[in-house]
Amino acid sequence: MLNLFEIIKSNRKLGPSELDRYCNLILPLNPREHSFSDTVQSLSQQFGDNSSLFNARYRCLKLTMKEDADLLTHVGIVNRECESFQLKSLTEDQFKALILICSFQSKKFSDIRTRLLSRLDQDPKLTLTDIASEYQRLMNFQRDTTMVQRGGLDRTEVHVVQQPPNPHESAPTTPSSGQQAKTNPLAQRWHCGAWHFVRSCPHKQHRCRKCKAVGHKDGFCQKKKMNSSRSTRKPVPKSCKNYLSLVATCQN
Repeated sequence: MLNLFEIIKSNRKLGPSELDRYCNLILPLNPREHSFSDTVQSLSQQFGDNSSLFNARYRCLKLTMKEDADLLTHVGIVNRECESFQLKSLTEDQFKALILICSFQSKKFSDIRTRLLSRLDQDPKLTLTDIASEYQRLMNFQRDTTMVQRGGLDRTEVHVVQQPPNPHESAPTTPSSGQQAKTNPLAQRWHCGAWHFVRSCPHKQHRCRKCKAVGHKDGFCQKKKMNSSRSTRKPVPKSCKNYLSLVATCQN
Protein backbone atom coordinates (compact mmCIF):
# COMPACT_ATOMS: atom_id res chain seq x y z
CA MET A 1 0.00 0.00 0.00
CA LEU A 2 2.91 2.31 0.76
CA ASN A 3 4.52 1.58 -2.61
CA LEU A 4 1.26 2.40 -4.38
CA PHE A 5 1.02 5.69 -2.49
CA GLU A 6 4.59 6.58 -3.41
CA ILE A 7 3.94 5.69 -7.05
CA ILE A 8 0.83 7.88 -7.19
CA LYS A 9 2.71 10.69 -5.46
CA SER A 10 5.63 10.50 -7.86
CA ASN A 11 3.33 10.40 -10.86
CA ARG A 12 1.43 13.47 -9.66
CA LYS A 13 4.69 15.43 -9.76
CA LEU A 14 4.88 14.83 -13.48
CA GLY A 15 3.36 17.20 -15.98
CA PRO A 16 0.83 15.99 -18.59
CA SER A 17 3.45 15.51 -21.31
CA GLU A 18 5.94 13.79 -18.96
CA LEU A 19 3.24 11.47 -17.62
CA ASP A 20 2.18 10.59 -21.15
CA ARG A 21 5.77 9.72 -22.07
CA TYR A 22 6.13 7.56 -18.98
CA CYS A 23 2.88 5.68 -19.67
CA ASN A 24 3.92 4.99 -23.26
CA LEU A 25 7.26 3.68 -22.07
CA ILE A 26 5.87 1.05 -19.67
CA LEU A 27 3.09 -0.25 -21.94
CA PRO A 28 1.30 -2.70 -21.80
CA LEU A 29 1.60 -2.30 -18.00
CA ASN A 30 -0.39 0.24 -16.02
CA PRO A 31 1.53 2.74 -13.84
CA ARG A 32 -0.10 1.22 -10.73
CA GLU A 33 1.19 -2.23 -11.70
CA HIS A 34 4.80 -1.03 -11.54
CA SER A 35 6.78 -1.36 -8.35
CA PHE A 36 8.26 1.71 -6.74
CA SER A 37 11.85 0.78 -7.63
CA ASP A 38 10.90 0.10 -11.25
CA THR A 39 9.02 3.40 -11.38
CA VAL A 40 12.04 5.32 -10.07
CA GLN A 41 14.31 3.57 -12.54
CA SER A 42 12.02 4.30 -15.49
CA LEU A 43 11.61 7.94 -14.49
CA SER A 44 15.35 8.31 -14.02
CA GLN A 45 15.99 6.91 -17.48
CA GLN A 46 13.59 9.36 -19.08
CA PHE A 47 14.02 12.52 -17.05
CA GLY A 48 17.25 12.02 -15.13
CA ASP A 49 20.81 12.96 -16.04
CA ASN A 50 21.93 10.41 -18.65
CA SER A 51 25.38 11.84 -19.17
CA SER A 52 28.40 9.58 -18.84
CA LEU A 53 30.60 9.32 -15.78
CA PHE A 54 33.42 10.97 -17.67
CA ASN A 55 31.12 13.88 -18.49
CA ALA A 56 30.21 14.35 -14.84
CA ARG A 57 33.83 14.21 -13.72
CA TYR A 58 34.96 16.59 -16.45
CA ARG A 59 32.26 19.13 -15.50
CA CYS A 60 33.37 18.90 -11.90
CA LEU A 61 36.98 19.67 -12.82
CA LYS A 62 35.91 22.65 -14.96
CA LEU A 63 33.72 24.34 -12.36
CA THR A 64 34.16 28.10 -12.09
CA MET A 65 32.36 30.64 -9.97
CA LYS A 66 30.77 33.60 -11.70
CA GLU A 67 31.42 37.09 -10.40
CA ASP A 68 27.76 37.79 -9.59
CA ALA A 69 27.02 34.30 -8.17
CA ASP A 70 26.05 33.68 -4.56
CA LEU A 71 28.64 31.78 -2.55
CA LEU A 72 26.16 29.43 -0.85
CA THR A 73 24.58 28.62 -4.19
CA HIS A 74 27.96 27.88 -5.67
CA VAL A 75 28.87 25.68 -2.70
CA GLY A 76 25.75 23.62 -3.34
CA ILE A 77 26.68 23.23 -7.00
CA VAL A 78 30.18 22.11 -6.07
CA ASN A 79 28.79 19.59 -3.58
CA ARG A 80 26.38 18.21 -6.18
CA GLU A 81 29.02 17.88 -8.88
CA CYS A 82 31.46 16.24 -6.49
CA GLU A 83 28.81 13.65 -5.63
CA SER A 84 28.33 13.01 -9.34
CA PHE A 85 32.09 12.69 -9.61
CA GLN A 86 31.91 9.50 -7.49
CA LEU A 87 35.20 10.24 -5.84
CA LYS A 88 35.04 7.19 -3.58
CA SER A 89 35.02 4.80 -6.55
CA LEU A 90 37.73 6.67 -8.47
CA THR A 91 40.94 4.68 -8.75
CA GLU A 92 44.40 5.97 -9.51
CA ASP A 93 44.36 4.55 -13.06
CA GLN A 94 40.96 6.12 -13.76
CA PHE A 95 42.20 9.50 -12.62
CA LYS A 96 45.26 9.24 -14.89
CA ALA A 97 43.08 8.20 -17.83
CA LEU A 98 40.78 11.14 -17.12
CA ILE A 99 43.67 13.62 -17.19
CA LEU A 100 45.15 12.06 -20.34
CA ILE A 101 41.94 12.20 -22.37
CA CYS A 102 41.23 15.74 -21.16
CA SER A 103 44.57 16.78 -22.64
CA PHE A 104 43.39 15.85 -26.17
CA GLN A 105 41.78 19.25 -26.85
CA SER A 106 43.04 19.92 -30.37
CA LYS A 107 40.73 19.43 -33.37
CA LYS A 108 43.31 17.04 -34.78
CA PHE A 109 42.46 14.53 -32.03
CA SER A 110 38.68 14.87 -32.27
CA ASP A 111 38.11 11.44 -33.79
CA ILE A 112 40.70 9.77 -31.55
CA ARG A 113 39.22 11.49 -28.48
CA THR A 114 35.72 10.27 -29.32
CA ARG A 115 36.84 6.68 -29.74
CA LEU A 116 38.87 6.73 -26.55
CA LEU A 117 35.92 8.11 -24.60
CA SER A 118 33.74 5.35 -26.01
CA ARG A 119 36.26 2.75 -24.95
CA LEU A 120 36.56 4.33 -21.49
CA ASP A 121 32.79 4.30 -21.10
CA GLN A 122 32.69 0.58 -21.94
CA ASP A 123 35.62 -0.25 -19.66
CA PRO A 124 36.07 2.26 -16.79
CA LYS A 125 39.12 0.35 -15.54
CA LEU A 126 41.32 1.34 -18.47
CA THR A 127 44.92 2.10 -17.59
CA LEU A 128 47.34 4.45 -19.32
CA THR A 129 48.95 1.47 -21.07
CA ASP A 130 45.57 0.34 -22.40
CA ILE A 131 44.81 3.83 -23.69
CA ALA A 132 48.23 4.06 -25.38
CA SER A 133 47.64 0.70 -27.13
CA GLU A 134 44.17 1.79 -28.21
CA TYR A 135 45.55 5.09 -29.48
CA GLN A 136 48.18 3.29 -31.60
CA ARG A 137 45.53 0.95 -33.00
CA LEU A 138 43.32 3.87 -34.01
CA MET A 139 46.26 5.66 -35.65
CA ASN A 140 47.01 2.53 -37.69
CA PHE A 141 43.38 2.44 -38.81
CA GLN A 142 43.61 6.05 -39.96
CA ARG A 143 46.79 5.38 -41.95
CA ASP A 144 45.28 2.29 -43.56
CA THR A 145 42.15 4.23 -44.48
CA THR A 146 44.24 6.98 -46.06
CA MET A 147 46.29 4.43 -47.99
CA VAL A 148 43.15 2.76 -49.39
CA GLN A 149 41.72 6.16 -50.31
CA ARG A 150 44.87 6.95 -52.30
CA GLY A 151 44.63 3.70 -54.23
CA GLY A 152 47.27 1.69 -52.35
CA LEU A 153 50.14 4.07 -53.04
CA ASP A 154 52.46 3.41 -50.16
CA ARG A 155 56.05 4.39 -49.50
CA THR A 156 57.26 0.88 -50.38
CA GLU A 157 55.56 0.84 -53.77
CA VAL A 158 57.13 2.11 -56.98
CA HIS A 159 54.97 3.03 -59.94
CA VAL A 160 56.37 3.29 -63.45
CA VAL A 161 56.08 6.82 -64.78
CA GLN A 162 55.83 7.16 -68.52
CA GLN A 163 57.34 10.43 -69.70
CA PRO A 164 55.29 12.14 -72.40
CA PRO A 165 57.06 12.86 -75.67
CA ASN A 166 58.83 16.19 -75.78
CA PRO A 167 57.64 18.23 -78.77
CA HIS A 168 60.96 20.12 -78.83
CA GLU A 169 63.01 16.99 -79.34
CA SER A 170 64.38 16.52 -82.84
CA ALA A 171 63.04 13.73 -85.00
CA PRO A 172 65.21 10.65 -85.46
CA THR A 173 67.74 11.29 -88.18
CA THR A 174 67.70 9.19 -91.33
CA PRO A 175 70.94 7.65 -92.59
CA SER A 176 72.82 9.72 -95.14
CA SER A 177 73.33 8.68 -98.73
CA GLY A 178 76.90 7.64 -97.95
CA GLN A 179 75.77 5.40 -95.09
CA GLN A 180 72.94 4.03 -97.17
CA ALA A 181 75.32 3.19 -99.97
CA LYS A 182 77.35 1.16 -97.50
CA THR A 183 74.37 -0.98 -96.61
CA ASN A 184 72.44 -1.16 -99.89
CA PRO A 185 73.96 -1.85 -103.36
CA LEU A 186 72.28 0.78 -105.52
CA ALA A 187 73.71 -0.27 -108.90
CA GLN A 188 74.56 -3.39 -110.81
CA ARG A 189 78.11 -4.64 -110.54
CA TRP A 190 80.08 -4.61 -113.81
CA HIS A 191 81.69 -7.92 -112.84
CA CYS A 192 78.52 -9.93 -113.34
CA GLY A 193 75.52 -7.57 -113.60
CA ALA A 194 73.95 -8.74 -110.32
CA TRP A 195 72.84 -6.56 -107.39
CA HIS A 196 75.38 -7.13 -104.64
CA PHE A 197 78.64 -5.81 -103.25
CA VAL A 198 81.95 -6.35 -105.02
CA ARG A 199 83.28 -8.34 -102.09
CA SER A 200 80.30 -10.69 -102.35
CA CYS A 201 80.60 -11.32 -106.11
CA PRO A 202 80.87 -15.07 -106.80
CA HIS A 203 82.87 -14.41 -110.01
CA LYS A 204 85.90 -12.77 -108.38
CA GLN A 205 88.03 -15.85 -109.10
CA HIS A 206 86.35 -16.72 -112.40
CA ARG A 207 88.41 -16.62 -115.65
CA CYS A 208 86.56 -15.13 -118.60
CA ARG A 209 86.54 -17.36 -121.70
CA LYS A 210 86.66 -14.37 -124.07
CA CYS A 211 89.33 -12.10 -122.66
CA LYS A 212 90.94 -14.70 -120.39
CA ALA A 213 90.92 -12.14 -117.52
CA VAL A 214 90.09 -13.14 -113.95
CA GLY A 215 87.47 -11.37 -111.87
CA HIS A 216 84.31 -11.13 -113.95
CA LYS A 217 81.63 -13.19 -115.57
CA ASP A 218 81.80 -14.29 -119.20
CA GLY A 219 80.63 -11.45 -121.44
CA PHE A 220 81.32 -8.70 -118.90
CA CYS A 221 84.74 -7.73 -120.19
CA GLN A 222 85.81 -4.24 -119.14
CA LYS A 223 87.97 -3.57 -122.25
CA LYS A 224 85.09 -4.43 -124.51
CA LYS A 225 82.81 -2.01 -122.68
CA MET A 226 85.38 0.76 -122.87
CA ASN A 227 85.84 0.24 -126.62
CA SER A 228 82.10 0.15 -127.17
CA SER A 229 81.66 3.37 -125.22
CA ARG A 230 84.36 5.05 -127.25
CA SER A 231 82.79 3.90 -130.51
CA THR A 232 79.43 5.30 -129.47
CA ARG A 233 80.80 8.84 -129.11
CA LYS A 234 79.41 11.23 -131.74
CA PRO A 235 82.00 12.72 -134.15
CA VAL A 236 82.57 16.46 -133.92
CA PRO A 237 81.17 18.28 -137.02
CA LYS A 238 83.66 19.96 -139.32
CA SER A 239 81.95 23.35 -138.96
CA CYS A 240 82.57 23.19 -135.23
CA LYS A 241 86.25 22.47 -135.83
CA ASN A 242 86.55 25.50 -138.14
CA TYR A 243 84.81 27.70 -135.56
CA LEU A 244 87.16 26.61 -132.81
CA SER A 245 90.26 27.26 -134.94
CA LEU A 246 88.93 30.74 -135.81
CA VAL A 247 88.39 31.58 -132.14
CA ALA A 248 91.90 30.42 -131.29
CA THR A 249 93.38 32.64 -134.08
CA CYS A 250 91.50 35.74 -132.81
CA GLN A 251 92.68 35.16 -129.26
CA ASN A 252 96.28 34.99 -130.40
